[in-house]
This record gives sequence, structure tokens and C-alpha cells, in this order.
Amino acid sequence: MKLKAFLWSNKIYFCALWKCSKLYLLCRLMVIAAMNFSLIFNLFFLKVFVDAIIEKNNFQLAINFLILNFIVRFSTDQIISWIRVYLKHVHLIVQVKMQQMVVERSFAFDLEVFEKPDFYDTFTRAYEYASTNSEGIISTISGIVSDLIGLSAVVYIIARLNIFVIIVLMTIVILDLAINMRRDSIMDKLKRRLTRIYRKQGYITTLLNNKSAFKDLKINNAKEYIMKKMQTVLLICKKGIMSVEVRTNLLKIPVRLMEAIFVVVIYYFIGKDLFLGAITVGDFNMTYNAAYSIKAYLITIGAGISELRKMSINATYFYEFFTFERENNGTKKLINDDEISIEFKNVYFKYIETQDWVLRDVSFKINPGETTLFIGENGAGKSTIVNLLLRLYRPSSGNVLVNGIPLEDYDIKELYEVLSVVFQDHKEYAFSIAENILLKEEDEIRLSNEEGIVGEALDFIHLNKILELPMGIFTSLTRELDDQGVDLSGGEKQKLAIARAFVKRAKLFVLDEPSSSLDPISEENIYEALKNITHGCTTIIISHHLSNSIYADQIIVMDKGNVVETGDHRHLLENGGIYAKLYNMQRKKYIQQNEQKAD
Repeated sequence: MKLKAFLWSNKIYFCALWKCSKLYLLCRLMVIAAMNFSLIFNLFFLKVFVDAIIEKNNFQLAINFLILNFIVRFSTDQIISWIRVYLKHVHLIVQVKMQQMVVERSFAFDLEVFEKPDFYDTFTRAYEYASTNSEGIISTISGIVSDLIGLSAVVYIIARLNIFVIIVLMTIVILDLAINMRRDSIMDKLKRRLTRIYRKQGYITTLLNNKSAFKDLKINNAKEYIMKKMQTVLLICKKGIMSVEVRTNLLKIPVRLMEAIFVVVIYYFIGKDLFLGAITVGDFNMTYNAAYSIKAYLITIGAGISELRKMSINATYFYEFFTFERENNGTKKLINDDEISIEFKNVYFKYIETQDWVLRDVSFKINPGETTLFIGENGAGKSTIVNLLLRLYRPSSGNVLVNGIPLEDYDIKELYEVLSVVFQDHKEYAFSIAENILLKEEDEIRLSNEEGIVGEALDFIHLNKILELPMGIFTSLTRELDDQGVDLSGGEKQKLAIARAFVKRAKLFVLDEPSSSLDPISEENIYEALKNITHGCTTIIISHHLSNSIYADQIIVMDKGNVVETGDHRHLLENGGIYAKLYNMQRKKYIQQNEQKAD
């Protein structure tokens, strides 16, 4: 599988590379040629420079060689340096594309898989590969090719050395390769073991960067708690890394011993040749440096081979993510002009690694254009129904039907085009107000002249004060990324989530506690406005505020994962069941509050 993953992952990288730059490989070859030319030239320069001084006693000739060496060295260094700048530029573009591939792939999964730690581990390793390791194959192969060319260019010098020098060299290379392969195997096991630990470390750091989380921790004097959490994680990482370093260092002892022997062998044989007059001082220097170059070449070639093996391991992480099992997407489409009906038929559901059913044999039907209100205590299963309808999760058994067709038969992207959602745990982003509402880049909003749509949405949610800010709708939320950003209250943030649903103008609206952070006046205004934009659309509302029941054509009462009552407001009051009890309780509390204010 490692070979398959290696070939597949690098095929993806090469395809992206080729689309980005047709000159990349040519530039790599130019770097290889320039590096080897520079190395060979330096070897011969050392010989002719020393011989010009000692053998020919001609210092002017040595100066000429020195000037030539300066010109060649500076020129080749500049060529290599600027080509590498271009190669880095290309790689960064391809790296972004690889990272985008990982992120795009993550959108193909149901929300359910995000509750699996194994999935998060796989995602983390795949993103890390896309960010740091994807270029490695090019660099390593070009490095091996360069070393082989350089080795071939100076190999003739080895003929002037004793066979024992070659034996020592080969022994060093084999030992070093074996140790590197062993270290790679150890590092792979460590990496897999520490992936989740690194995620914990990242999570703790995120908490400290999150304003709400940090505020909560600070007020509750949780510094020691967080510090201990972080210390535990860092110590585990340190222990694993140091274990690898110690084991690798012990394995390297034979290599260092052979390197020391190599130095003795080299000095002995070429020193003997110099003593016997078989070579000049310049030859001595060139031969010694050539021998060291050969040694360096052989070691780096061995390291390169080891690195390729390591890359095959890293490529497996990328491959694992893209072959991670996911549910098949359907092909059917919903047209935005279609009327939408929804039906749950004998639906059972429980979350991963939980024993209790969250939904038990749930069945109901919502006709086109109807507004349905779901009520019930916390944990009754209301939000789970929304998650199933949005296909963030799939039923354990039973069917969710849209217009009589199983939900899984629809193309999920097309389905999302015709529905608009306000989540209870709505999310705002540290970007501009306009971007938060339209979820588009500022340049795109300006180019398409959609500022008016944003202004209309702000008017709809009664948040016109944004328009008075110096940057208007392009004012950033929070100061996390922008010093000129603004902080909004919880209710104002919820209004932004509603505005995001407003601009979509879909045919199916799902509103999960859309007014939980609003004051009574704002709530009344928002519901009146929602009534207008959802007119004729199928609408699902989840709310604990039963005053909203007057907007509903149908009320569904949930209790412990079951549908226990269904009907309109008047019908359910007459039945005297759970709904009537909850409604009268809230009504009584509201009357008491008004009487207290009057007193």
C-alpha cells in the first residue's frame, strides 16, 4: 500500500506542478548542472592554484586563477540562488493547491465522521503533508540525480586510491542507510502516536487565543489547570522525541567510528603517494577533497534513498485521507422553484459511541409551504432532527424524505442551494460584516455591486448602526485580525446569522432557536420579518419560546426522542398535554413579570 500511496500522492503533486509551471523541471536540471559544475571547478581550482604557487612559482598565474574562481563561484551561486527563488515561488503555489484539496475533500464528509478521533488524526497528517512534505519528492530525486552526476565526474580520482578506501566508504554508506531506515520507522510510529497529542496542544493554544474561552478560564482562576494540561502534553511530546534521539544517537556510533577510520585511511594512502613523489601538493589537495566529496556523495545518496522511503510513509498519510471511507453522494437535484415537503418515516438515530437512542421511531410530515414548530426540553431530539434533515448525519434506520425521495439520493451541494439555515450555535468570523453575511470576498462583493443587498439585510435585522461605522459594512468583526474591528453583543451576532439566511432567499428555511439571544422587542420584530420572507416556503422552527407558536401551521412536541404530540396551537391547548402545560407555564410567568413591573 505504501508504494501505491507514494505513486498516487506524487502523481497529484506532479499534475498540479505541471499545470502551474512548465519550466519547473528545466530549472531543476539547471540547478543540478550549475551545482556540479561549481563543485568540479572548485576541485581543479584547488590543484592549479597550489601548483601555480609551489610547482611553477608563478604567483601572478595563481592570482589569475583566483579571479577566475571568484567570477565562476559568484556567477553560479547567483544563478542557483535566483532559480531556487523561482522554484520556491512555484512550490508555494502548488502547496496552496494541495492544501485546498485537503480542505475541499473535508467538505465531502458527513458531520458524523468529525466525531471520530481517527478522522481528525488522518486529516491533520494529510494537511501537514500538503503543507510541508509534498515538494520533497522533487527535491530528493533531483538531489540524488545531482549526487550521481557529481560522483561520476570525480570517480576517476578514486582509481588513485587504495581499494581499502572504497571498502571503508561503502561500509559507511551502508551503515548510514540502515540507520536512517531504522530511524524513519521509529519516527513514523512516533508521529502516529503523537498526532493526537499535537492536536491537544493546538487545541489548548486555540483556547488561549479565543476571547470567550480565555475570559471564562481567567474568571474561574483556571490558569493552573490549563498550565498542567499543557505541561502534560508537552512532556509526552518531549519524552517521545528524546527517546528517538537517544536511540538514533546510539545507532550512529558505528558510523562515526567508520568516519574516523576513513580519515586515517585517506591521509595514509595519499600521504604515502605525496612522500614517494607520485603526486604534487596540488594533486594531494585535489585528491583529498575529491575523496571527501565521494564520501559525501555516497552518504547523501544513501540518505536520499532513506528519505524516499520516509516520503513513501508521509505520502501514505495523504493517501489515507483521500481514501477515507465516506457516504456516496446522490445525483438528484431540487430546483429553487419547487415546493418542498419533508417526511420522517420511522427514524431511529444515535450518535457514535453512545448507547442511548436520541430519536426513537420518529415519524411526521411537513407539507409544502407549511411552518412547523418543534418544541421540547433540552435533549428531546429537536436539533438532531435538523442535523438529519441537513444530512450532516444519517439515520441509523428509517428514512428522511424530501418531496417523497430519500434524502441520500439528492446531490448535497444542490440541496444546500435551496435551503437557508440559522443554527442555535451560529458562527461568526473575524472578517468584515459584509463577508459574514454573504460569505464572499470583499473584492467579489464590490465587483458584483452587492453592497445594497448587505444594507437591505442589515435593515431587515435592525442593525443599521453598522452603516455609520467608518468602514461601514466592510468593518471587521472583533480585533483578532484587524485593529479597527468591532465587537458585537450576543444578540447582534445572532442577528447577523439571521441576515445570512435572509440574503439566500431559499425555499426551505430551518431556524434553530433563531431568537435565543434577542430581547423581546427584537424577537418580535425578527419574527414578523421572518414571517414575510418565509411566506410560501417550507419552514422549520425550533424554539423554547412558545409565543412563536402563533406563526406555526403545525406544532410537533418532542419528548426523550419521541414525537408525543402533533397539531396546531388551538388543538394542542384543547388536548391539555405537554404543549398546553408548557404554554400555560410560560404564559403565567410572563403575566407575573408584567404585574411585577407594573407594581
